Amino acid sequence: MIGRLGRPKTPWPLPRRRPFAALMVGLGLIAGTHAAPPAAHADSPLREAITLYQQGRHAEAARLFEQAAESGSVQAQFNLGVMYDSGVGVPEDDAAAARWYRRAAEQGDAQAQFNLALLHDGGDGVPRDRTAAARWYRAAAKQGVARAQFNLARMHEIGEGVALDREAARVWYRRAAEQGFLKAQVNLGLLHLEGTGQPHDAIEAYVWLRRALAQGHTPARGPLDALERRMSPAALSEARARLAAPPATGSP
Repeated sequence: MIGRLGRPKTPWPLPRRRPFAALMVGLGLIAGTHAAPPAAHADSPLREAITLYQQGRHAEAARLFEQAAESGSVQAQFNLGVMYDSGVGVPEDDAAAARWYRRAAEQGDAQAQFNLALLHDGGDGVPRDRTAAARWYRAAAKQGVARAQFNLARMHEIGEGVALDREAARVWYRRAAEQGFLKAQVNLGLLHLEGTGQPHDAIEAYVWLRRALAQGHTPARGPLDALERRMSPAALSEARARLAAPPATGSP
């Protein structure tokens, strides 16, 4: 079973916590985070900071982002967190990153919530606190962040930071899997295949492992071949019909 996103301790090497820091160009772009960013005058600190960042003048940008962040701009708070997280324009400082992510997270920024959860999960810049990590993963997951949905599902699956709840794990894996998140598709398929905490469901296992295979997860081929040999023609037909339809989304 694939573990939570985090340090590369599994066959799935993933960034420790910088999936959104990687969107550094998202500094405004940050329009990618907020469809309707707060209005800003052309000479406002936020606008100037974005321009300076795009020009490669990162240290100057950081100073202006901090001005805007202190004034309550969630965009600036998130960007400043990313800059401290990545050591761009400022010294790398996990505690400062956590502080700014928290300011943005408390205003409802989903990406900041996810990054703050990862910091708590790893004990980077803040005390390691799996309960706090789960709380922030959940906040981001409810806003549709697939990585947060995956991590929250994994925590429920193993009972770490939250109650052991395989049904909740299935629901959150499904939310991420329906967004095309490969690792969630694999884990959801395996949950159905193994019947872990719920009845075995060969059709759902086939559907999600097949979708993972279509994304290049070749280890799914073995379980799929075994499933096909065991499934009745009617069950295979039903599984293939479900595959032909787009995933139905829902809320946990």
